[in-house]
Amino acid sequence: MGVKVQPAEGDMPSFDLRAEQKAPSLFVAALNDDVVSFEFLWRTKGMLLTETQPYYKRTPVQFCCANNSVKCLELVAKHCTDDELTELCVMKDWMHKNTAHVAANAGHTEACLLLFKWFFEGKLKKDIFEEIDVLKNTPMRWAAEKGFADLSELFVIRCFIMQMPKANIRDHHTKKKLFHILQLHGYDLEEQHVLDKDASNVDFKVNESLIVDVIQAAYLEGGHIVKVLLEIERYLNTGKFFGHLVPIVSNLLLKLIDTCRNKEEVRAIVAPFKIVHHNSQGQETYNPVTEALRNRNMEFIAHPEVTAMFMERWDPFGSYVFASNVGSFPFFFICTMALYMVCLAVMPLTCLLRPFIPWVNTFSMRSRERSSMLYLWQIPFVRWLANYVVMFTWLIIFTLQAFAVDPPEMISWREWALLAYSIGLIVDEAQDMTESRLYASDTTLPYTSDCWNVFDLGIGFSYLGYFGVQIAYLNSSGRTADDATEDLNCIAIGQVLMGIAVGLMWIRMLEVLEVTESIGPLLEALRIMIAIDFTRIFILAGVVLLGFTCSSFCLFRTICIHENTVDENCYTYNENWETDWPEKNSFSGLVGSAQQLLAVLWGTTSTTGFNQKNIAGPILLLLFNISIAVILMNLFIAMLADTYTNIRAQAIVQSRFRRAYTIATLGARECIYVPINLINLIAGLLGTLIWYPFTRKPAIRFRKDDPAIPLFLWIIPAQQPDNATKYAQRRQAVFDLFVKTIKMEQQESRWGTKMVELITKFIKKQDPLLYSEVSAINAHEVVDE
Repeated sequence: MGVKVQPAEGDMPSFDLRAEQKAPSLFVAALNDDVVSFEFLWRTKGMLLTETQPYYKRTPVQFCCANNSVKCLELVAKHCTDDELTELCVMKDWMHKNTAHVAANAGHTEACLLLFKWFFEGKLKKDIFEEIDVLKNTPMRWAAEKGFADLSELFVIRCFIMQMPKANIRDHHTKKKLFHILQLHGYDLEEQHVLDKDASNVDFKVNESLIVDVIQAAYLEGGHIVKVLLEIERYLNTGKFFGHLVPIVSNLLLKLIDTCRNKEEVRAIVAPFKIVHHNSQGQETYNPVTEALRNRNMEFIAHPEVTAMFMERWDPFGSYVFASNVGSFPFFFICTMALYMVCLAVMPLTCLLRPFIPWVNTFSMRSRERSSMLYLWQIPFVRWLANYVVMFTWLIIFTLQAFAVDPPEMISWREWALLAYSIGLIVDEAQDMTESRLYASDTTLPYTSDCWNVFDLGIGFSYLGYFGVQIAYLNSSGRTADDATEDLNCIAIGQVLMGIAVGLMWIRMLEVLEVTESIGPLLEALRIMIAIDFTRIFILAGVVLLGFTCSSFCLFRTICIHENTVDENCYTYNENWETDWPEKNSFSGLVGSAQQLLAVLWGTTSTTGFNQKNIAGPILLLLFNISIAVILMNLFIAMLADTYTNIRAQAIVQSRFRRAYTIATLGARECIYVPINLINLIAGLLGTLIWYPFTRKPAIRFRKDDPAIPLFLWIIPAQQPDNATKYAQRRQAVFDLFVKTIKMEQQESRWGTKMVELITKFIKKQDPLLYSEVSAINAHEVVDE
């Protein structure tokens, strides 16, 4: 790398000797913004810019960004080639942050603008602003998390500029306007690129008008409007300071789909297409549907036209509709059971043979080669059905074990089978969690976004705990009768763990109903209400209960009178509660007092004991009942009703999005279920040990999600290139109509505002008395009349 540049003779910079006495380095010069020392140490002393500091693992260039040493950065750009500058900017520190991350995290606008300038001028060959660190954060997300609103706005402006990479800044008014906004924050812009003087009074900020201008400019360059809208919405969501603009972009995206006149045009605008990256010759396939799923663009995915496309992908043979018919259900049930038995026999055998026989592995991975879904096991509905038939089978085994009366001296076959299922479940969830961390981007759904993953972990670990307790109990056989109490406690703990496992397993079956149009939104509404209303009411009830618990403990605690140093007389309030509570005093400690109050609230104990305190006791009981049973309970019911009313439409959207995400996930995953995944994992490891010395690659693909399977590739079959041309023509026709529509709406809005101003001025000039009356009411109503 050519960063060790030697200066020309006679160009020796002066150097401060005091810095030499303090062990000078490029890091110190960058932190002190000492460009003279920085140049001397780099170009004369030969210190390398690629050297990293031992603690933070940062380079001198990253220290320049951290300290906003713009002069040092300009010096680096002056003496480095484009490839060298790119290599310096993409180097990572201990948190995998590049120079853009460091500058954005520190909130240095000048350093970020200089990096923008390098990128727009083509000096940076890679887009360092889209890279993520170990926390899955982009530079813009760091700026938003730290609360740098101005810097977040600059990142949004950069996103707008990226939507029109072909436009010349000298000739394109919108792009010149965007660069002028950057110039207002300190961007070094050439004089010929500055806006004209008559445009200096324009309101330069991110608003709806600017977004519409960017869309029109990208359209004139031949850009894909769906991609432009999705990228703008992603950046606005990341910025966190532009939430009021996100619904505007979402409405524009929905309006674009509504512009389509038939299903073919909808497929045309969401079909994958090729894009060329900025400052790069390489191409990449951009899939709007996949990007909408990653960015959680729920309104776009929940649109009826897009939902219909997902349902076509979900069940191309119409099996779901066929099963909904009452007369056809028995036949469908018989076919499902037959398919289940075939999978039960074929799947373990396939997992055993695929690491050792190549054609078996190729046949099982047929979906990577074909997209027409000619194979039954590649249909998402069939995979979904097989998954829940398997889960229902294990649910039956769990239930049988819960009601079993086997002798405790032996481990039954059900317990061994459930042990294998629990281990396979934990291994499957561990693989999911690992892949979500290793292969996730800043827009990937987190592992905990699916609450069913938490249920799976709870089922697996609860049953493992139950099985461990059973093993411990069997190993304790032959102990003395005095240890019978410990054995009883051991069995009781095992029953609790088994109860948790089987209860979670039954609740887990609710996921089957998520794909339905009638119950799916209700489950989403319940999930939202649990996350919002239940949490808030539990906090309020906990605080109130804790307050009354402390009060009741103080009222009914034991009173002891010390008559001498040896004896004391103690008086307790336990006459009426002695049989209800095993302790000497019903209000024994914080936990005992809380339990006693809850027992009174539920009506399982008498309230006459409160009369022992003639005034304080009944008043405490009355206030407690009013606070919990009346106020908080009615408040909770009102909150649930209000929340459901407000989130009903949102629940429908989220339900459709979750169903679409499930379909996409099933289409890109292997058809291997728990606990057969253990067979696949063990056989794959053995096959890899055998074949790796010869092939230098694993025998099978261990990753669950296959990124090589593109979503919706079947829309434009690869063997029919003429369809791509037809889709391009339909897409362009939709874009033409959409841009024409938003232009007309924008002009109507502008002319409407100007017309109100003109009429108001005319009235003020012709009839001042009428103008005073108009000023007291809405001027728009006068114009309409």
